[in-house]
Amino acid sequence: MKKIKHISLLVVFVFMLLASTNAQNNKKAKNKTEANRVKAERFFFSGLKENIKENYTEAINQFSKAVKLYPIDAAYYEISLIKYKQKDYSTAKKNIEAALKIEGTNKWYRELYAELLSIDGKHDKAASIYKKLREEYPANTNYYYSEAYFYLKQNKPKEAIKIYNALEKKIGINEDLTNEKYRLYIKMNSKKDAEKELVKLSEAFPKNTKFLNKLAGFYLSNNEEEKAIEIYKKILVENPNNAKVIMSLADYYNHIGDNEKYQEYSRKAFESEQINIDTKISILYDYIQLSKKDKALLAEAMEYAKILVSKHPEDAKSWAIYGDLYNIQEQASKALKMYNKSLEIRQDIFSVWQQVFFLQSDAKKYNELIKSTGKAKEYFPNQSLIYFFSGIANQQLKDYEKAIKNYKKGVKMAGKNHALKSQFFSNIAESYNSIKDFKNSDIYFEKCLEIEPDNQYTLNNYAYYLSLRAENLERAKEMSLKSLELSPNSATYLDTYAWILYKNKEYKKALEYQKRAIELSEKVSAVLYEHLGDIYYKLNKKTEALNNWKKAKNESIDINEKLERKIKEGKL
Repeated sequence: MKKIKHISLLVVFVFMLLASTNAQNNKKAKNKTEANRVKAERFFFSGLKENIKENYTEAINQFSKAVKLYPIDAAYYEISLIKYKQKDYSTAKKNIEAALKIEGTNKWYRELYAELLSIDGKHDKAASIYKKLREEYPANTNYYYSEAYFYLKQNKPKEAIKIYNALEKKIGINEDLTNEKYRLYIKMNSKKDAEKELVKLSEAFPKNTKFLNKLAGFYLSNNEEEKAIEIYKKILVENPNNAKVIMSLADYYNHIGDNEKYQEYSRKAFESEQINIDTKISILYDYIQLSKKDKALLAEAMEYAKILVSKHPEDAKSWAIYGDLYNIQEQASKALKMYNKSLEIRQDIFSVWQQVFFLQSDAKKYNELIKSTGKAKEYFPNQSLIYFFSGIANQQLKDYEKAIKNYKKGVKMAGKNHALKSQFFSNIAESYNSIKDFKNSDIYFEKCLEIEPDNQYTLNNYAYYLSLRAENLERAKEMSLKSLELSPNSATYLDTYAWILYKNKEYKKALEYQKRAIELSEKVSAVLYEHLGDIYYKLNKKTEALNNWKKAKNESIDINEKLERKIKEGKL
């Protein structure tokens, strides 16, 4: 028995020793864990500071050090959030899942996880997360919208509508909710349900005519015009000057082709103080389009334009469209007057300047064009078209140096507008030719043809100028033939080719082309008759030569001393 007792005491001692050792080990482990937690929290807060400073690389470094020491869920979340912003979605997902393992009920973690799941195409799982969040936090309306959103991502509009209905019961009838349900019902081709939503909204807010207007629009789009008109009448009883209703009726009658009613409501629209000028201008443009089929509508449009400028005299756009209407009717001087009034109010509408340039150029008002382009440069110094028209004005006034200067400046601003660049080069070439700088003239004609090798005008003029100088006649002949291939019945091009043949001493062939040029001319110019006379003379047909020189004199506007001498002496 003593022996047994001794053994028992020994066992007790061993157990006591083990217990003491375990307790010491547990205490050490606990102390170590606590120390790690403290260190981890320091790294975590350092990471937050770096994050605020947008030092994201260092922030992630600090957060990573934290989670290596101790599993801080917030650190995993912050890493996930940064990676999400950086579009590193796989790393973001891995870290948010780590955060959720530690703290699975945190709503912020679950929201981010749902977003990452949706990016991964797992919209069903994202919807499930928001369903639980909605149930746990019923006061948070955002969770309803998010759950519905993820149902829609799965193409489950009915499920989304159920959630919207649940939210509506909670917060009452709401414009945004109704509009979203209406949109979904329309998409599902459930027109009756769509109608119910709009009716419900208009009944909930009877004083808000916007909702009635939308219901009327719905009826119109579904060919239920009578219902729409009834609603419009209801609105006009409450508000006879309702701008939207007036416009809706105008649009409706325009749509069904009832021009009389369209004009009636359009006039009301123009007289309304509630309708903005842009809407009125859009109506005028409708009239412009309609007038292509019915010219009588232009007179109605002009009446509206008068109302427009009387109601909006200080708005540049009203005078600009008035100018457009005169321009369409080819009343250039009146159009120019309206455009200039527009520019007196506002100088920063380039389209108005552009119309002024074209009209002044067409009317050959080159001094005015120089003034207009000069003013326009102050507001649009980088618009190539301004320098183009300034160049034209100076070229026509024979100030070729200024013309060339403007053209060269403008071509730098033409960018990728190759057609405009080509025109610039052509005009520079013409200007150099006028001051007899033939070397530069040829260079710029060639530049033009590099861009537009089939530019008939350039091919013909360049060829003609070479023929006048009797230089590079083979190149001239090649270009002239090409222009004729492109326009075989052009009297001008035929004359050029005939003159090149003349210079090449191919008189018989030249005669053939010159006669064709005259036959195809609506009004034969002095140059054509003079060229024909010269060709006849070279063919030793002096009577025919003299007769054509005399015809040339009769058609001449200016005195041509060479021609006078030919007639007087009867020879070249």
